[in-house]
This record gives sequence, C-alpha cells and structure tokens, in this order.
Amino acid sequence: NAGAERSVLTEWCAREGLEMPEILWVDTLALARKTLPSTWVFSQGELLKRFGLDQCGDAHRALPDARGCMLLFERLIQIRHGLIPMPK
Repeated sequence: NAGAERSVLTEWCAREGLEMPEILWVDTLALARKTLPSTWVFSQGELLKRFGLDQCGDAHRALPDARGCMLLFERLIQIRHGLIPMPK
C-alpha cells in the first residue's frame, strides 16, 4: 500500500527533523489491476505464488515485504512491455 508507506516515511522524517526526499511512488496493486485480467486475485502473496516468485521470508516483515513488492513490480513491468508472456 503505497499511501500507507508514504505516511509512515513522512512521519518518520518529520520526527527526525529530516526533509522527505523526492520519491517516485508506484502502487503495485494499481499496476496489477491495469496489467492483469480482472479474474485474478490481486493480493501480493497470491500474485507472487502465481508468478512463481519467492519473497524469502514472512510477508509481514518489512524486508521480505519490500522484496516481494520489488519482484512483483519487475514482473508486472515485464508483462506490460511484452518482455514475457502473460501467465495463465
């Protein structure tokens, strides 16, 4: 959830007296909905399974969750640009 992540980082930066850096935010859920058939389940875990990707750890921990998001983003971009076929 890009909005939730942005809120957490904005709060943290403010609390630490840091300026929030310019970041290009990409919502992988929105990207998945634009890229994949509407009959698919769009949870990160289900999409990773369907693509045969492993986020290497508990999805409720920050690092594995971020890794899963990155893997999903890469795969969705590959599909959108026709670099790999749409999985069934």
